[in-house]
Amino acid sequence: MRKQALRLFFGVSLSVLLAVVSAGANSGLNVKATIPFDFTVGHKTLPAGTYTVETINSNGPLVMRSEDCTQGIFIMTGAMQAKREPEPATLIFRKYGDLYFLAEVWGYDAGHQVSRSRTERQLIRERRNHLAKGAAEPTLVYIAAN
Repeated sequence: MRKQALRLFFGVSLSVLLAVVSAGANSGLNVKATIPFDFTVGHKTLPAGTYTVETINSNGPLVMRSEDCTQGIFIMTGAMQAKREPEPATLIFRKYGDLYFLAEVWGYDAGHQVSRSRTERQLIRERRNHLAKGAAEPTLVYIAAN
């Protein structure tokens, strides 16, 4: 009973925190995409579904949350400038076999690069050790956002 109460409290707290952060977000990045596969961001694996990615402030992390607010994560990123013309809103994933890792989030004016997680770096090392040279290179998967 106590575990259920703690889980409920944690779930409600996370939802409230994400709502407050989202409400305080500036008019920067705000993209929504339906991702058809499970994927990893940092240390957390998220299920397939519809997600919103927003900036908290111009120099802070991104917040990614599921449509029903049951899943969420803060993402530390590095800012990237669009090349010549505005980039379309897109989420870019690095794919290794059947594993997907969030790599970049693009709004219409700039992008945010997500660092490789410890899990992804370890996967690359293992693939290099067991496969031919170049086999550890990922395939990029683009998901259009709006």
